[in-house]
Amino acid sequence: FPSHDNTFIARVGGNEFAMWVEDVDDSQIEYELIGYLSYLKKELSYLNVIHHLDFYMSMVSVHPQHNIDDFDEVYKRAHAALEYSKKYKVMHLNRYHTSMTAALERESKILQHAEQAIKEKRIIEIAIREANKGGLILEWQGIQGFLPASQLKAEHYPRVPDGDKDKILDELKKFIGQKLSVIILSINPKEGKLIFSEKSPDQKDREKIIEKYSEEIIVTGK
Repeated sequence: FPSHDNTFIARVGGNEFAMWVEDVDDSQIEYELIGYLSYLKKELSYLNVIHHLDFYMSMVSVHPQHNIDDFDEVYKRAHAALEYSKKYKVMHLNRYHTSMTAALERESKILQHAEQAIKEKRIIEIAIREANKGGLILEWQGIQGFLPASQLKAEHYPRVPDGDKDKILDELKKFIGQKLSVIILSINPKEGKLIFSEKSPDQKDREKIIEKYSEEIIVTGK
């Protein structure tokens, strides 16, 4: 904000910036931030890239009664609001609330449990919530997950003669509400999502071995 003397701006990384403004009314900051975002979108529209970008803004208000004068603490709160906005696609200026930090900490712990489940190859029974043309959508401990059609067991794989995607979707929708026994295959920390597989670890190992060979290869044993 060039119009304010006590303004400090720093590039945190990538396309993320942090701004510290002192002695300015909250409503005025909010008004100018929204105005700046509108200006930025207008300028980027000339480059024809605006449709490929998402914009997120978070704001933390610190008053004397809060007894907070540490920039790191303020930044942590602003960052939590920003991460919360990204995760839940909040496209307007998002004011920080302590519940955001609690929600992100809870998710972090769940993802740690997911990592442990991957190591243990733990089998989990989960109900299918939705389906799309690529697979099934489910939820584990409040974290959304995806079960690709390619990771279904052979007896559940939607075999459609002509490969029609709409027919495949119709077959996958039949699983909605049913419970399947799955393992967590991987974690996408950036999006906070899990990838599942219905195939057992032994079956997946066998498939990897089979993929190495073709029908023409002759294998000799000892």
